[in-house]
Amino acid sequence: MKAAIIGYGKMGREIERILAERGHETALVIDTDNAHELDAEHLAGIDVALEFTTPATAYANIRTCLENGAAVVSGTTGWTDRLAELQELCRERGGALFYASNYCLGVNLMFRLNRQLAAMIGRVGGYDVRIEEVHHTQKLDAPNPRTFVGTGKAEEIAQLARAHAADLVIFDDELSPSQQANLEKIVDKDVKVIDRTALILDIFALHATSREGRLQVRLAQNQYLYPRLRGMWAHLASNRMGGGVGSRFGEGESQLEVDRRMVRKRITSIKRELVHLGSVRSLQRESRLSSGMFKVALAGYTNAGKSSLLNRLTDADVLSYDKLFATLDSTTRRYKLPEGREITLTDTVGFIQKLPTTLVEAFKSTLDEITGADLILHVIDASSPEYDAQILAVEEVLDQIHAHDIPCIRVFNKIDLLDEDSQCGLEARHQHDVLVSAETGEGIDHLIKRIEIAASSADAAIEAMIPYKEGRLVSLAHERCRIITEEHREEGTYLSMMVPTAYRDAFEPYRLM
Repeated sequence: MKAAIIGYGKMGREIERILAERGHETALVIDTDNAHELDAEHLAGIDVALEFTTPATAYANIRTCLENGAAVVSGTTGWTDRLAELQELCRERGGALFYASNYCLGVNLMFRLNRQLAAMIGRVGGYDVRIEEVHHTQKLDAPNPRTFVGTGKAEEIAQLARAHAADLVIFDDELSPSQQANLEKIVDKDVKVIDRTALILDIFALHATSREGRLQVRLAQNQYLYPRLRGMWAHLASNRMGGGVGSRFGEGESQLEVDRRMVRKRITSIKRELVHLGSVRSLQRESRLSSGMFKVALAGYTNAGKSSLLNRLTDADVLSYDKLFATLDSTTRRYKLPEGREITLTDTVGFIQKLPTTLVEAFKSTLDEITGADLILHVIDASSPEYDAQILAVEEVLDQIHAHDIPCIRVFNKIDLLDEDSQCGLEARHQHDVLVSAETGEGIDHLIKRIEIAASSADAAIEAMIPYKEGRLVSLAHERCRIITEEHREEGTYLSMMVPTAYRDAFEPYRLM
């Protein structure tokens, strides 16, 4: 589908992002600087126009689109006194117009309730009813390039920091170096301003235990630092370090250039070491792949209880704390299903909303444990009031690392923290998912059964007569297959079994037709 976006503010940019995610093409963008391009020539081939502008321009924009054969979705308010004209135009041209004064579910619920209340009050009579709508007074379409928030809000933050004697101000988004510097000028000089990514990196640094984990965090920290060096040294950009013949800095090298070179060198060195460690991990992963074992990866939002679940299933004794990012290093354990089949279970790093790109790249070797799995257990904290948003955050990362096509079971953990009504509501809403408590063991048997079904879904039913001299194949069958019938006959061991794809060739020479 080819779409036109009319009005390229915050909503327009969000629409563009959603269109791209869903495979649609944004063929035309109209804003104040190119409003004249909203004409027949530029609308040719456009399937739908998404209009979010102002009351002064909305009517003309919609009319132009309809006259030129483009369907319209409009969320602009304040022009509907002429809605009837556009409805008539739609009928004449066989066009399409979708209009809503507000897309917020809460607002539309209020509209519905108001209609019902008005009807009730109308029947009683004697009331003079008035409804007032109040819009945001400090809403920005885009972050302020100087201070991220508006100058008034920045001063308000500074006053709050003084009132509470704060040492640190954290922004739940990414700040540019100049925004960070300007904000620190507004707050007191002893108050540090950091952004979301810096906070996450600091937390990761505290929890990394293995050599690879620490290197991954250091890589992300340096990748985060490098583009911010200009802002940090802007006041010294023109100050040259002494150079000349015999100087190791060359002729007039700035402090910024020196620091950039040092950070680049550091990044290169860390990457080199990670490649070496990654090769060791790859050998281990390839060994598991060649074994033909069914591989299960535990993924989920941070603090969802992945490590606790691994411990419950395998007695792995993996560190499990009730805190964010307690696990940064992957842990793999073998587990024998009740049917006798051995599988591997791997615990992985916890995800978060708006996971920084630098972290996705730095933790690539750890995340490869997910992409190489046959089944993903998406572990969800059922007790979190924000679990819906957390599910979306995890699914976004799985999509980002191209793991969305791997079979997945949603596992709602921590149901022991829910009351009876909440648990019943969760069961009704998620009938096809699994509810468990890693703490108490409730629901674990059901989860194991679901894993067994997934592991055997691609198995083939094979009957084979194994000669007694090939006893190793009988052992393999017991270790890797599900035995249905086993009989010791004169000519050998008869096996009726469900065989995973990786082992079919081994039994093929002895297969009974």
